[in-house]
Amino acid sequence: MMYPSVVTLPFHLPNQQQIIYGEDDDIDDVLDKPFVAASKFTSWMECNAINSEARDLTYVEFPTKFVWVLNGRFWKRRKVGKAIGRIHSVSPNLGEAYFLRILLNKVKGPTSFDDIRTSKRDVCFALGLLDVDKEYIDTIKEASHSGAEQILLRNNSTVKKFTNMPYLNVESVSSSNNRLIIEELDYDIPVIKNDFDRMFLALTHEQRNIFVNIMSVVEENKGGVFFVYGYG
Repeated sequence: MMYPSVVTLPFHLPNQQQIIYGEDDDIDDVLDKPFVAASKFTSWMECNAINSEARDLTYVEFPTKFVWVLNGRFWKRRKVGKAIGRIHSVSPNLGEAYFLRILLNKVKGPTSFDDIRTSKRDVCFALGLLDVDKEYIDTIKEASHSGAEQILLRNNSTVKKFTNMPYLNVESVSSSNNRLIIEELDYDIPVIKNDFDRMFLALTHEQRNIFVNIMSVVEENKGGVFFVYGYG
């Protein structure tokens, strides 16, 4: 069975493409060479501008229909063979580059950086590509407000006194559309109890003693430090 080859797809922000040159090369001569501006990424956008079929593909899909010609530094229509694309990984700490990578898995046919838009993070949110992160952020905010309310209640106050602070309406949680909250409320208690009873009976004597000791500390709110060494 023949597996398709994997084509790595570098990308970059405007005018930040990687350039390789020798230590004795004159920098002005290097910058004047046409290959400096013609990266795989920018050439993909140039191909989109002149080829209607190319505009139907995302960057990662591009190698399935087109081949990168290294000597000429351009993409041409694939005639034989199979290939799949793989976009370079990027750390979320790189900000705009990270959001650009997310968009490149979705956006089809851009002919310039402007087509991909400037505020890539906002675009990702608008396209729903960061919904999971947004849900986590919203849930953390809700939890922090709830914790603040508990502290204030113990001191005869409440978050409701601070008009500029959003207040979590606990009564509306059950009807919330937040996926994380829905999942937390969707436990099947009888099934979970049956699973617990079954697994508890399967514990060895040593494992059962460890479980009992830890649970007693938790239930009595004593606190403690436990070191577990082993697989799983």
